[in-house]
Amino acid sequence: MGDLIPAFAAGLTDSVNPCALATSVLFIIFLSVFGVTEKYIRVGGITFIIAFFLTKLVLILGLFDFALGPLKVQMYLRFGQLLVAVFFIGLGLVHFYDWVTYWRYLDVRRLLIKMPVFLGPRDTAVSAPQIKTGKFVFLTIILSIAAAVLESVWPPHYFLASLYYGLLFPGQRFPSVMGFGVYGIVSVWPLILILGATLAVVNSPDWSARLRSVITKVKIISATALISLGMGLIQIFR
Repeated sequence: MGDLIPAFAAGLTDSVNPCALATSVLFIIFLSVFGVTEKYIRVGGITFIIAFFLTKLVLILGLFDFALGPLKVQMYLRFGQLLVAVFFIGLGLVHFYDWVTYWRYLDVRRLLIKMPVFLGPRDTAVSAPQIKTGKFVFLTIILSIAAAVLESVWPPHYFLASLYYGLLFPGQRFPSVMGFGVYGIVSVWPLILILGATLAVVNSPDWSARLRSVITKVKIISATALISLGMGLIQIFR
């Protein structure tokens, strides 16, 4: 029981590191791309979070250190984070362009990125992803695993060292495993919060009208956040 509170605090700390923030942004983009219907948001969001949590738990337990530990592999992962950073900066610039465009024309149809997608007309017969549920779940699992692996580049909280040490002693193994579980669950709380908020707004009948009323703020905040996060990742992993 004594390990659970520190594990909770460690998971909370690691949920807001730069790589974790990048995962949260990727999750928002994922929900936006497939968020035309509530079904895709619910199935995709829950599948992503569960697969991400299980992958992260396996990684922090060190079960794939033999594959991810070599320096060359770590260099590839850091390069992957740099690609994500460049993608965020590019996406932020597009949002900035949309912000200027909307100020000029006041027409949401001219925006390059209608994100979230429920900003536009909800014609699910036309705009819903043309993919079967099984393939969609499989794609979601692959994306979540990739996100978890990329996030593993960031060093985990130092408290995990004591949990690793506890695995060596029979009497401490169960509390240590419980500590790893608490750490993993708490570290994905931003994803759970994002999914809950997305489902809440999708079920709101006047959400599109509200979003249009603040679209300029949404666009400029999105542009600033994405560019700042991208520049921060480049500064860290260059």
